[in-house]
Amino acid sequence: GPAVSEPGSRLQVTVLRARRLQDLGIRSLGSFEPFVVCELADKPASRFETTRSTDAEDPDWDECRELPNYARGDVLEVSVVGGSRMGSRTTLLGIAELRGGEFDKEGGFEGTIRIEAVEEEVQNDGPQEELPLLNPPTAAEVAEAPGWAELDLRLEMLPLEVPDEVETSSSVASSVAHELRGRVQEVGPARVYVSEPPAVEGLEGMRPVNCVV
Repeated sequence: GPAVSEPGSRLQVTVLRARRLQDLGIRSLGSFEPFVVCELADKPASRFETTRSTDAEDPDWDECRELPNYARGDVLEVSVVGGSRMGSRTTLLGIAELRGGEFDKEGGFEGTIRIEAVEEEVQNDGPQEELPLLNPPTAAEVAEAPGWAELDLRLEMLPLEVPDEVETSSSVASSVAHELRGRVQEVGPARVYVSEPPAVEGLEGMRPVNCVV
């Protein structure tokens, strides 16, 4: 369908769950706590990360974020990253991307995308001690792994968020003038009207003025 985004639209991303991360064929998968990173291409300020999951194979997140300043045609980059259970080592496990036409439409996108295996270390602050795997895959199992896993996402375009009306100096002045209109104001020993006075008994013949100096 046709694109529904407007300049300044927001992209709402809900990361639901991943399935069979072991199919990425990463031998040390059991030593990681996976999380998902989403970012609009070339817009690092839009980046967000889910929390880490203790389930290394079939993690559930169901976490929702809004990515501001979406421009029609932007690409959503999605990464599954493994954080070390001990230390700060971080490894990129798999990647995917969705082009704007797949979600910038009426109804957005809800479904499963394919995460392609990468296994690339992205952060390592020195040697890290890895936890032993209870059932590590054999070399044959790693070799036979499809090399991809599944990630369930929900994407929805949200309209530009318009802030609540802010009173400007002109609107404040207009409000004050409205409040003062027709009232008798004390200016030293004299009494004057602001703007056109209403008919008030006993005040006939007083000349209206538009301002008081």
